[in-house]
Amino acid sequence: MLSIKLILVTKKQCANNALYKKLYTMDLQKNIITNTTKDLVTQLENNLIEGLKLKGFIFDNKIELEDFVKSNCRCEDNRLLQEKTYFVNGIPFALWKYKIDFDMIDSDDETTMKFTMIYGEFKTL
Repeated sequence: MLSIKLILVTKKQCANNALYKKLYTMDLQKNIITNTTKDLVTQLENNLIEGLKLKGFIFDNKIELEDFVKSNCRCEDNRLLQEKTYFVNGIPFALWKYKIDFDMIDSDDETTMKFTMIYGEFKTL
């Protein structure tokens, strides 16, 4: 499962200043989105590399991996089912069910924000 969970304890410092709170919240959301996107892409890449290893494809460096993927791999996106199937030389080697589940909850005292994002399930075939 591709997932990110964060607990942020920072809202207390801006509780009495509405403008600062608004700007802080916007900046915080931008940082969360940027960082979680990077983390999820890294998790997906690592899972795909692991799937290729299980099929017997091992690479010495990233350039070798990229060249192999460009010439031997493809992806089919079934948007109706929200699934991506990854193929190597025409044979499926990975499936990503990319249904997104996102939750952001403020605590009652507004000092803690909990952010949870599950970005689907990944499995090798």
